[in-house]
Amino acid sequence: IEQLLRLDGKELTSAGAGGAGGAGSGASTTGANGSDDGEDVLERVTSAFNELQFQVEQAEDSAFVSAITPRISAITSSLQTGLEKSFKTGLSVNDSQRLHRCLRTYAAIDRTSAVETLFRTSVVRPNLSPVISSRSSLDEIYPTVIDFVNARCSTLVTLTSSFQALSSSSSIPVAPAPAAAERRSSLANVQGIDFLVNAVWPEVVSLLSTQTPTIFAAGNPDVFLVNYKKSMEFVTAFERLCRTQASVKLLRAHPSYQLFMSKWSLPVYFQLRFQDIAWALEEVFGDPFSRHDDKTFRCASTVALWSSLERCWSDSVYVESLAHRFWKLTLQLLSRYTSWLGELQLPSSTESSSTTTAAVAAGKDSGKTSGGKASGRSSPPQPSRTSPPPSSGLKNMASCSQLVDVVMDTDQLLNQLPTFLSTDIQPRLAACSASTQQISDGMLESRLSLKQLQPRLNQLISDSLCQECLVHLEGARTVPRLYRHTNRTAPSEPCAYVGNVTRRVSTFTEDHRHCNKSFLSVWCNTALALICARLKGLVSDVLLSVKKTEDSMQRLKRGRRPAAGAPADDTASTAAAAAGATELSDEDKIRLQLLLDVQSFADQVEELGFHLRNTPAYTDLFALVQPASSLKRK
Repeated sequence: IEQLLRLDGKELTSAGAGGAGGAGSGASTTGANGSDDGEDVLERVTSAFNELQFQVEQAEDSAFVSAITPRISAITSSLQTGLEKSFKTGLSVNDSQRLHRCLRTYAAIDRTSAVETLFRTSVVRPNLSPVISSRSSLDEIYPTVIDFVNARCSTLVTLTSSFQALSSSSSIPVAPAPAAAERRSSLANVQGIDFLVNAVWPEVVSLLSTQTPTIFAAGNPDVFLVNYKKSMEFVTAFERLCRTQASVKLLRAHPSYQLFMSKWSLPVYFQLRFQDIAWALEEVFGDPFSRHDDKTFRCASTVALWSSLERCWSDSVYVESLAHRFWKLTLQLLSRYTSWLGELQLPSSTESSSTTTAAVAAGKDSGKTSGGKASGRSSPPQPSRTSPPPSSGLKNMASCSQLVDVVMDTDQLLNQLPTFLSTDIQPRLAACSASTQQISDGMLESRLSLKQLQPRLNQLISDSLCQECLVHLEGARTVPRLYRHTNRTAPSEPCAYVGNVTRRVSTFTEDHRHCNKSFLSVWCNTALALICARLKGLVSDVLLSVKKTEDSMQRLKRGRRPAAGAPADDTASTAAAAAGATELSDEDKIRLQLLLDVQSFADQVEELGFHLRNTPAYTDLFALVQPASSLKRK
């Protein structure tokens, strides 16, 4: 070996230096350092050196091995120097034959890491360090790196990579073999060397970490996301340059690759996005009913919810690595909106709840009062099942019109969520191998929670409409004052309060004619049933009072009858009987007026398009006043 390398056995400190050669030396110093026949010399040296190494390992404890160790070190140094010069020469002229022999020699002496380090320090660093700096943008850095790999590394990658067909199920993207590789197919691939994984990539990560550390800062989430997406696109492009699945796997397992990925503070980024998106919705709940120019929703709260949902899955916010977190945030936003809906209540809900409940209770007890046996006591009001707890804040108070907007928005939201799931969410989650069934089930559960609140919201609207009508409905109590001791003629028209009640219902339907007709029908029919129940209670009270007055007057008349034996005034009695047969008493006039009011109420309501006479509430109400129908014929 020393003869081939032109080494003097006594010169142990200089490898490859010129000196007296041994007899029979057939190689010159220039040959060993990369001349035309130097490659053959390197191969002969490599073969002999491997045999020497084997023999040394077999007798490593012997005195002879200890004695020649300095000479072995000199040979190793000289061989390394020759290989380095040969490698650099091959790179400079892009000589694939020379590079192939050199790489094969490195592999043969088990010094693959040395040639990768040499390429990193002598080629990669000088070419990329001027580009990867704080003055350069990622739009300049990443394309330059890719161009460098294509221009300076393609020959080496070809010599050290074996092209293989990818299976259809492979998730690792690699570039197809270039046409130049086919021309080099006669050269056997050198195994164990990967310049992209062990030389180029570590140097790129090192330069990015030291020269451009600000790209990893998550303080500005918008800038961070742009940098992250560009970097992930670069990683994908770099992986394609590796050409083989094995090389990509080695790259992903490399410490520098894992270091690069760990520098992207994705949890911090999501936390910033979470605070921004969630706070935007929470802030709107301070004034949730303000109108917006949105063409789909009417309330600010619903507009904010939909905007937050869209932001979660928009290109300017969404990150595939955080898909599970954005899905959870989506469900949390829907849950928060549902919770807010469940807390809505009418202003002065305690009073209105008691009024509405008392009306229903009075309607239930009217059967007793019509028979004249009721004690006149009404059952105590029960708490309304549709009213939320009184501890809710003022910000959860909603007027009737605001509740109508909420119901319309909720219905529109329920209709749009399935489309949003299929077009915006599922395609992104499918790329993460998420379970489609679990995603659908999660959204279905959120939609069911929203849908279950609709009956309660509908009831609140009906209660509100009923409360506004009850103010006018109290006019039924004044009917007795119209006829008692006034000598007024028998009634022929309904009282004014009837028109006031139906006018309020008509105004409500006109104000909300833009709403879904099915909802409008539910609101009005429910409110009319409550109005009938309340009117039934008022009519029952009036009839009971009239009955008591009538019975009292009869007892008084019986007490004033002439004593036995006293002469009776036959003429006066006959005249009174004749007048009673042709004229209605005050009590009968009151009964007839109530009958006209109830019938007129039904007529006016049906003119609005609601079939009231077929409802049980009206049937019970009409049963109270129906006996007065016979008075019309008198």
